[in-house]
Parts: sequence; C-alpha cells; structure tokens
Amino acid sequence: LTAYLITLDPPSFQTATTHPFLSHAGSGTLPPSTLSAWLAQDRLYAIAYIRFASQLVARCSLLLPPASSKSEAGRQDVLLAERVLDLLIDALTNVRREVRFFEATAQEYGLDLSSMATSDGLSGYRSLFETWGTEKVGNGMDGGVDRIVGLLPALVLLWGTEICYLTAWRHAASHIPPEADVETAEAAAKALWREFIPNWSSKEFEGFVERIGRLVDEVWGTAGGDVKGRMFAELEDVWRRVLGVERVFWPDV
Repeated sequence: LTAYLITLDPPSFQTATTHPFLSHAGSGTLPPSTLSAWLAQDRLYAIAYIRFASQLVARCSLLLPPASSKSEAGRQDVLLAERVLDLLIDALTNVRREVRFFEATAQEYGLDLSSMATSDGLSGYRSLFETWGTEKVGNGMDGGVDRIVGLLPALVLLWGTEICYLTAWRHAASHIPPEADVETAEAAAKALWREFIPNWSSKEFEGFVERIGRLVDEVWGTAGGDVKGRMFAELEDVWRRVLGVERVFWPDV
C-alpha cells in the first residue's frame, strides 16, 4: 500500500518536500524570524499530533482481542493489535520528546516560540487529525482484524506526515554547504546544522518511519478484497490531502 501511495502523485510529493524554505534551511540562509515563526508553528503541530496519537491509542486499546483466544488466527489478531498499539505509544513518546527538544533548542539559540498564529498548514493538519483521529472505530466492520483495518486511514495519515517530514529534511540536508562552519555560523544556521537537520534526517527517524510503513502494509494485507474495495479511495484521499497540507505548511521565504 505505501509503495503505491508514494507513487500516486509524484509531482505533489516533490513539491511538498522540496519547498524553498528547506533549501534555505540547509544552506543556512533562513532569517531567524522566519525560522522562529516556523518552529512555533511546528510546535503547535506537535501538540495537535499528541492529541491525535492519544485518540488512536484509545481507539486501538478497544480493538485488542481476548488474549485467551485458542485459535492461531485469534492469536495473530492479538499480536497485530498489540504491535499497532506499541507503535502509537512510541509515536506519542517521540513527539513529546520533540516538543521538549523544540523548547530547549529555541532557548539555547535565541529563537522565539511565542507565536500562536495559525497558518494554513497548521489549520489543515488540525483538520486532518480531527477527521481521522475521532472516526468511529472499525469503520462499521466486524471482527478483530477488520476492526484494526478500520484504523488504516489514521495510520496512513500518521505515516504520510512522517514520510513527508523525513523526505523534506533530507532535502534540506542535501543543501548544507561543504564548507559550512557550525562554530562560526549565525545562531539560526547553527541551530539548523547542529540540531534540527541532523535530528530530522537521522537514521533513527528513518527507522521509525519505515516501521510505520511496514505496519500499515501489514494491516492492509490482512484485509479482505471487499474491505479493500470499500477503503481504497479513502486511503488515496488521505494521502492526497496530506500532500496538499504539506505544500502549504512551509512558510514563504
């Protein structure tokens, strides 16, 4: 599923992950005011993400089949539901750590996180999180696996936001000048080169994004043909809407 979605609209994916903000971030030419405004927005996004992930944890906890199931199929249902729940709990832990990272780094490098302005991108993500974070469990489907499959739109949204973020900051990293001197750089460039870009383009983050993708594909693989037919257009729509929001999430420079 994820391999299909990533190739569904390549021009929009490229536009969403190669915004001029990112090349300026990599080259160290972002004004501190622009970086501060974006960072304040990203912090508010992370807080919305915490609410979204918390709602998914609550939904997923209701899907755990009885651990006493005697059948092998039942046991596999338990394992899949537990792995989805573990992923969501890890996502919550990671994003809470990110909020603290924003705040500590902003304080160290003199960046201002006080803006509460709501950009089109932030508003768009809040809307997506509200739409698919609170959707009725199971999408009207019955049975353990089918009810887990009902979480797929939300899981695709989770994966979509993270794969775009990783790809975008890998693009920024590709613009770091070979001669970049972190020690003598201005505060904004120093924060980007020393803290933000390494964090958001790291192998550890890549591993987490790949883990989400593998689990999305595995949950999709458990769905029957009729269920896939009912959900396919919705999953495409989730991905397209993520790309649309991501395009406007980056500020003009």
